[in-house]
Amino acid sequence: MVNTVVSFGITNMYCFCRMFFSSRLVVGCSNFCSSSSQQNPQFIQALLNYSKSAAVSLERAKTLLKYDKMHLRLKQLEIELKSFTATENNMKSRIKLSREYARLSKKLESIDSCSKELEDYHNLGLLMEREQDSSGLKEILDEMLLLKSRAEDIERQAIVGEERDQKGAYLELHSGAGGVESMDWCAILFRMYSRWAEQHSYEVDIVDENKGDIAGIRSGTLKIDGGDGCAFGWLRKEAGVHRLVRISPFDAGSRRHTSFVAVSVIPDVGEDNVKENLIEPGSLRIETFRASGSGGQHVNKTESAIRIVHIPTGISVQCQSERSQYQNKQTALKMLEAKLHYQEQLKREEEINNISELSKEAQFGNQIRSYVLAPYQLVKDMRTGFEHRNPEKVLNGEALDDFLVSCLSWEKQLKDE
Repeated sequence: MVNTVVSFGITNMYCFCRMFFSSRLVVGCSNFCSSSSQQNPQFIQALLNYSKSAAVSLERAKTLLKYDKMHLRLKQLEIELKSFTATENNMKSRIKLSREYARLSKKLESIDSCSKELEDYHNLGLLMEREQDSSGLKEILDEMLLLKSRAEDIERQAIVGEERDQKGAYLELHSGAGGVESMDWCAILFRMYSRWAEQHSYEVDIVDENKGDIAGIRSGTLKIDGGDGCAFGWLRKEAGVHRLVRISPFDAGSRRHTSFVAVSVIPDVGEDNVKENLIEPGSLRIETFRASGSGGQHVNKTESAIRIVHIPTGISVQCQSERSQYQNKQTALKMLEAKLHYQEQLKREEEINNISELSKEAQFGNQIRSYVLAPYQLVKDMRTGFEHRNPEKVLNGEALDDFLVSCLSWEKQLKDE
């Protein structure tokens, strides 16, 4: 239908809609139209309101993305790519420019097409209001709702539009105060982030999972990549302590317990982006141990799991996802490089608040978000005050976006001020 709108023009599309839907009246839809004729002005007004709301979302997105600068950068990239002389030494530069050009082109095309269709539908609504004829308005209103959803999605993507946020992410979870309760809580969060990532078409790899003796996991690491390429941008404000209040399933007396888990989010900088070697010879302590959990006789009989400690900083990483000790070591080294690089980046950008979030202990008073399941149902972000009264949807990953958008918008507003 959208293609019809663009090709026919506003007036022709209006006439087309009248002809098409009036033909449906012949086969028995007259009762519906006559019964809803009194609602037509409300439908037209709803169409106009939706188009205005979508236009506001698009304008916000353009502001966040610096729309005019994006166009200038795209033209600059076109010139550079046309004049580029490819050699063996600069092929990586050519690939990098091509990827940036493709990414900018896709974003601009998405914004421009959505803006054009919004204008068409808004003008159509004004024409219907003037002619007092709303043939097929219900179907057009449904299309407008989809377009409004597209505009809002563009705005959400613009929130994580900064280049530094366009990376994959390592998500580390560590159970804190609360014993078995916290280990179970750690497993619940592990599942929440995995489900969220899968729902957004990200690739999820379990790098490390240290299971508890009774239930849950003591600690775990997820690598989240692919999708829109902005996993770190979406998740970076999840770093901190997450608190759970519920009736314990492990307490025979059914008492209320409080559990804590510390979450760290590190960008996957990739091999091409690590410009300096932050790991000096002799600065590492490498330990091997047997991997926990299922995996067959190989896992149980060989020390394939790797733990690497960076002695100067005390930062440690471990990996046990692969059967090969060599593969686990390579993955652990990449994680360590990413952590050290991110720490240096934070120092350069003077984002000390993010570093302090990573180092907070998982206990009372340090939480960034509370998940209360008893005596009432509520999830609340302590930084923004944003609340959601359906914890089940949040813990299934379905409503986590509401918190991510709220927190990132709040951060941008603070920076603008």
